[in-house]
Amino acid sequence: MKKKTIFGKLFSKKEVVIKEVDNSKIITPGQAVFNNFKSNKLAVTGLFMFILVVATVFIGSALLKFDENYVQTTLQNIAPGANYLKAPASLNGNVKKIVSGTSFSYAIDKSNKLHYWGVDVDGALKVPEKLKSKSFSDIAVSDNHVVAVDSNGELHLWGNNSGRQLELDEVTERKVSTGQVKKVIAGRLYSGVVMENKQIHVWGTNSLEQIALKTDWKTRVVDAVALPENIILLLDDGSVKVTGINILSSSLPESLANGEKKVVKIAGAYLNGLALTADNELISWGGSHRGLEITKQYDKKIKDIVGGYAVFHILFEDGTVETLGTTAVYGEQLSVKENVDTIYAGYFQNYAVMKDNTIKPWGLKGFLLGSDEFGRDVFVRLVHGGKTSLLVGIVAVLISTFIGLLIGTIAGFVGGVVDNVLMRFSEIVTSIPFLPLLITLSSIIGTRLTQNQRMYLVMVIIGVLSWVGLARLVRGQILVEREKDFVLAARALGIRQYKIILKHILPSVLSIAIVNMSLSYGGMMLTEAGLSFLGFGVMPPTPTWGNMLNGAQKAEVIQFYWWRWVFPALAVFITVLAVNLAGDGIRDAVDPKANEK
Repeated sequence: MKKKTIFGKLFSKKEVVIKEVDNSKIITPGQAVFNNFKSNKLAVTGLFMFILVVATVFIGSALLKFDENYVQTTLQNIAPGANYLKAPASLNGNVKKIVSGTSFSYAIDKSNKLHYWGVDVDGALKVPEKLKSKSFSDIAVSDNHVVAVDSNGELHLWGNNSGRQLELDEVTERKVSTGQVKKVIAGRLYSGVVMENKQIHVWGTNSLEQIALKTDWKTRVVDAVALPENIILLLDDGSVKVTGINILSSSLPESLANGEKKVVKIAGAYLNGLALTADNELISWGGSHRGLEITKQYDKKIKDIVGGYAVFHILFEDGTVETLGTTAVYGEQLSVKENVDTIYAGYFQNYAVMKDNTIKPWGLKGFLLGSDEFGRDVFVRLVHGGKTSLLVGIVAVLISTFIGLLIGTIAGFVGGVVDNVLMRFSEIVTSIPFLPLLITLSSIIGTRLTQNQRMYLVMVIIGVLSWVGLARLVRGQILVEREKDFVLAARALGIRQYKIILKHILPSVLSIAIVNMSLSYGGMMLTEAGLSFLGFGVMPPTPTWGNMLNGAQKAEVIQFYWWRWVFPALAVFITVLAVNLAGDGIRDAVDPKANEK
């Protein structure tokens, strides 16, 4: 066998093996940042939380109807709950009477036992233990107290006594005890009874007019409807009388007051009355802006009329129902319109007993997060207020980022006198007390602006005064970047300075700006919340999480109405925490050392 010489070995053909590169292991800088961020579980959790908050706020605000000027003091400071309409199942086919207050209801079943459901605002509205075994013939409720008469004719009163509506004087108590109670009534600050002998007795504080002063009325009453500020009376001659001095009493038609029209049934809403005559004619009076006026008469025989706070229900003999009222905002318009046997209406809760004896409720189900001092839904305001708070933070961050990038880039790239002037100016801005200046500018300028303009002003002020930190970071980074070879090469090629800044240097500092934006956003939100909390930011009735917290300055709110400050505080806390967790994750992800893992 012929051996190869050394030259043969050198010049002999060899098979060259080229190993293929695994492209799957090559990642772009963006992919590296994404992978680093994804591996940080806290950062991912924070991002998920923030996305959830944003989705809830912006989608919720688009779906939830909201009128920032709406108030309903009757529903003020009601604790969270959503069971206002959940009548006990045992009442199906067993209802004798249902009455409703603002957030609770009572019923008397056919065995004369009491049933209670809903939210107890004052903590004293539930059936007292000593009365649970008693039988009752009638019951009435206001927004804060209960009046009931048992089967023995004895009166029982419980709940709020701020108007002494639970206290009968000796004379009234003697008169009530000597006769048989036909019906009990309850107004906001008063209680009363209608007797079988047509006498009526009222006690408590009726700030408008005591019915007892009308001597020609008090012995002729066959029915009475108690309203917050009035009592509508049906007298034995078919005439109608109204206590009080507001529009409900002053607008009473003469034909009803003098008995020309013989009335057989009466009903009342807050400032409206409705009467049904013996000729099947409906006559309304009172406020003219709530859609409760009778504009047509009906050929069908009317069986009953009932009123809630902002609606009238007309029940016909054939079981159909028509509802009047355009200012009802809690779904009081009837959803069941046939096969109805009886209707009961309270403040904002309504119940229809169907011909098959089942109960169909509708109206105010409750406030998921409670109501505030003006009776406004805290959940709805929290969602719409979050939209304002989030937008203020976003716009303020964008403004501060733009100014910071602009000043930092110019100072770092140009250098010299320009750098010195800009940095001294930034030091002057830093030396100004931040929060006092915000408060001063907001109070001086904001008083001349509308609500929307004031909101934009807060955005601009926060953004304009928050750019210094980013400007210094960008300046420091550009001082390093401008000495690198790719910048020197661009200068040598004669590329203009602004193009070098925009196309070569600025992209290298954007990561710093993004990280700063994510970390600053939470601070911007806290600043807006602090301003609004102190009364110098976005002002009510436009809601923000900050001005919703304003009520927490009162000891009464902190102690008794915790939902008014706990939920806005949680919203701020969760959002800022989520933003900071995500911001920290972005900062770690763009860190070159993190990419070496």
